[in-house]
Amino acid sequence: FRPFNRFFLRSSNGYQGLVGKTLGRRGAVFAVYLLLLCAAGVMFKVVPGGFIPTQDKLYLIGGVKMPE
Repeated sequence: FRPFNRFFLRSSNGYQGLVGKTLGRRGAVFAVYLLLLCAAGVMFKVVPGGFIPTQDKLYLIGGVKMPE
């Protein structure tokens, strides 16, 4: 299990470092969040309504055929 443990430890340390840096720059992270939120709002207005078919009824039906 050594390769897995080494990979897991490196991943954990990397994640911990990334979270630490993110928390240290809250203002910049919040600015990026607001930028993405505004971009989503603009795209909502820009993308034509016909992009989604009018037949879409907001639900999904699936069928499964089980072996006999």
